[in-house]
Amino acid sequence: MRKNCKNLLLVFSVLLLNSFQGRAQYDLDYAEHLILKYPNSSQVICNLSKTYTLKKNKSGDGLDMKFQVNQDKLITKSGTFKLSTEEILSDSSFMELLDFDAFSYVPVNGKYQKKRVKEFFKGDEFKSSFFTSDTETTQFYYPNTEARSITHLDYQVSLNDEYVIPNTFIGFFQPVEKFEFKIIVDNDIDLEFRFFHVNNDTLNYTKNVGKKSTEHLWVFEEIPRLKYFGKAPDIRWFLPHISFSIKGYKTDDGYKSVLTDLDDLYVLYQKWISLIPKEDETKLKKIIDGLYADTIPTGEKLKKIYQWVQSNVKYIAHTNGLEGFVPRSGTDVLSCRYGDCKGMSNLMHSLADVAGIKTYRTWIGSRDIPYTYEELPTPLVDNHMILSYLEGDSVMFLDATDSYLPFGYPTQFIQGKQALIALDSATYKLAYVPVPKPQENSWIDSVWISIEEDNITGNGKLYMSGYHATRWRTLTSNRDKKEMLEFASGYLQKGDNRFVVTEITNAAADNSMTISLEYKFGIRKFVNTSENKLFINLNIENTYGESPIDDDRLIPVELSHHSIMTTVVNLEVPDSYLVDFLPKNSSHSMDDFGYDISYRQEKNQVIYSMQTFTKSLLMQPNTFKPWNELSKQFRKDIRTNVVLVKTP
Repeated sequence: MRKNCKNLLLVFSVLLLNSFQGRAQYDLDYAEHLILKYPNSSQVICNLSKTYTLKKNKSGDGLDMKFQVNQDKLITKSGTFKLSTEEILSDSSFMELLDFDAFSYVPVNGKYQKKRVKEFFKGDEFKSSFFTSDTETTQFYYPNTEARSITHLDYQVSLNDEYVIPNTFIGFFQPVEKFEFKIIVDNDIDLEFRFFHVNNDTLNYTKNVGKKSTEHLWVFEEIPRLKYFGKAPDIRWFLPHISFSIKGYKTDDGYKSVLTDLDDLYVLYQKWISLIPKEDETKLKKIIDGLYADTIPTGEKLKKIYQWVQSNVKYIAHTNGLEGFVPRSGTDVLSCRYGDCKGMSNLMHSLADVAGIKTYRTWIGSRDIPYTYEELPTPLVDNHMILSYLEGDSVMFLDATDSYLPFGYPTQFIQGKQALIALDSATYKLAYVPVPKPQENSWIDSVWISIEEDNITGNGKLYMSGYHATRWRTLTSNRDKKEMLEFASGYLQKGDNRFVVTEITNAAADNSMTISLEYKFGIRKFVNTSENKLFINLNIENTYGESPIDDDRLIPVELSHHSIMTTVVNLEVPDSYLVDFLPKNSSHSMDDFGYDISYRQEKNQVIYSMQTFTKSLLMQPNTFKPWNELSKQFRKDIRTNVVLVKTP
């Protein structure tokens, strides 16, 4: 699914780089200068560079591509063990580690002494996970690192695929004094440059054209530290970066086109599709024959196929060489009963084909990736494969990697994303995955509560649809009764952590769009008393808008999905008590967020209702101020108590 060879490219892109060779020796005065300059940073990148070298190979029919990574880093504070560790990722199929060196400069008697790294440890990056990969790590520890030490790393990697070149980011989680990004390319090779979130005024760019090669150089100085914030989207959504691809180059046999536009990318994808082994239709037909009767409608047949793959194939991602890009055959996935997104989609495609249903392989990027296919027509634009079913002008997107996702509902991480649908070997279609509306992701929780001294007891009925239902099924699968009660006490928490679920009944066990459950609960010492009055806050669901966004935050906030959430609390007024005070109703909203709170009395009951809505997937910084104002008002509105007074 999302973790494939393309993720390795992102890791390489973000690594901190540059060359120590040929520079004057650092001294302690320089270290002190940087420590004073960046008092809030535990490390500073002194010099950083990344150099690509692209040449035609000796045979004249391909390219020899390398990049040199170099980095000098000042450690400003002692006792930070993690700063002494480093690792290099490599991939024998696409990025092969050729050479590397690492050492540290340690302050001794007012001068720096060089301490070389002697031991390097190699391992499989995803060895203990659900992913199969040929990605290797080379790990090591810098010796004698303490405050004012300077670590140095340089290594060289060969790029073995001319279609796949990682992005270069201009920004890091440490301040950088100087960063140079250089590309040295033969004049027979044509490049395409694309810039994302880059202010052209800040680009210090020079181009030097020689007889045989051209040097492209960007120099950046005093790059501030990127501050980390929670709920942030992938850095590609906001961090400045440069992407370049090879358009084509001259060979001894003429000009070879590589990636000029989306048409070229589609040709590449079709080449990968052509590598899928031929299917064993006998095995596939055996599955189809046991699924349904031929008389049911086509849509129902496809639903049966989708649900069978969901239930019978385990998702495991592959990044072994071309397996990160080329789907395995449906027959192979069927035999071993596991597969990645490509394999599972190809199995559905092959089963549908045997059943006489026309479906289409579809490439798509997860929400981590911000680009459209027009903006970045390279393999960096996507990292996932699904299946499409066309019915007139409408498109149904099918992704069986989520075991609990209802048929026809898009997985959460591809909402709103552009998809590339393979109609045939030469024709494709672009379409957008829909974003389910708030009412499709409903959470309706109705509770009835009674006061017993300073405690409350109650029972509730909860209705969930869309992603709320899917998440519940995912989190509660295979739990026994005791585990279920413990989980529900946390997940359905009301008031505070004294909330305890004592009984729960879960209805609708299949993968339908909705789920309902009933439960009983208690909350100890929830009611405040004073003389002849009881004070109780009926807002027992108080998480909406409770955390204001930091004033200095400049990066977006990512949200999981659109949603509408309703909570209704029915309070039984105890005998010999009357309602003395009901808070005022309140309603406030902005474009993508809002809430409505109301109170009313019906006979011996006080009925409190709160409804909130969210219809945004990505909050941009220009919405933070109105959001904080809305959040502040919400926190004020939910803190008012209902007051009951004892009758004389």
